[in-house]
Amino acid sequence: MTLSLKNTLKALLIVMPFLFTSCISKSKEMQKVKVLTYQKTQCYGSCPVYSITFYSDNSVLVNPTSNFIVSEKSNGKLKKGTVENLLNYAERINFWSLKKEYNDALVSDLPSTFITIFNKDQNKKIKVRTNAPPELKELLIKIENIIKTIQWKAVSTAKKY
Repeated sequence: MTLSLKNTLKALLIVMPFLFTSCISKSKEMQKVKVLTYQKTQCYGSCPVYSITFYSDNSVLVNPTSNFIVSEKSNGKLKKGTVENLLNYAERINFWSLKKEYNDALVSDLPSTFITIFNKDQNKKIKVRTNAPPELKELLIKIENIIKTIQWKAVSTAKKY
């Protein structure tokens, strides 16, 4: 084998892992799927108002409106399996068979909570203000407890060229 052919083969062996690494990172990006959104609306007081999206790769994105932990669009990362555990709990409480709304029109000073779960075959959004069943309340508490643990990092809105 000639010296230039050996050098070419060595160069290919060095470059090949980087080529495959870029393919792997692309496939991981494609696996990032929106699976759950959680939104809190305004009340007459100083309730936090925000919308959070949970993704299948355990990343989260918050769009705060007012009185939230952070004041600008931010993202965070959850421990591995956190989103899967939430979805499994939703399955256990039979989320798909719950009513679309739990409300009492006579109660006026409570924020609304909207939870939406996205599935390959179906999506379901539930509005909760009052009178939710205990298992749905427990799901909302689980989500809020998770939100409290997230370390938020502001998303830069500046375009990079």
